[in-house]
Amino acid sequence: MLEKHGFAVVRSAGSKKVDLVAGNGKKFLCIEVKSTKKDKIYIKKEDIERLVSFSRKFGGIPVLAVKFIGNGWKFMNVEKIETIRFSINDGDPLEVFLGIQRKLGDER
Repeated sequence: MLEKHGFAVVRSAGSKKVDLVAGNGKKFLCIEVKSTKKDKIYIKKEDIERLVSFSRKFGGIPVLAVKFIGNGWKFMNVEKIETIRFSINDGDPLEVFLGIQRKLGDER
């Protein structure tokens, strides 16, 4: 998914820090991946804190990527997240998150 937008992606299995690290030479993403069949998911505060801490050391953007099964992916920068509840209405599709596409009604 990220590769088609020019990112190199490395899976970080079993590290307990991040699931994926992706970069395109300009933007670096440290990604925690979750999935759910429901319309919301609760993330452990420790997982978010670990992701943010790793991202700061790495120089990347801490990203929560959630696959809402049957409804697609949503992406959110969790640098300043104030809640550990993430719903299908939160975040953005990948193209919007990366700034490739604007949201309908967005007047940037």
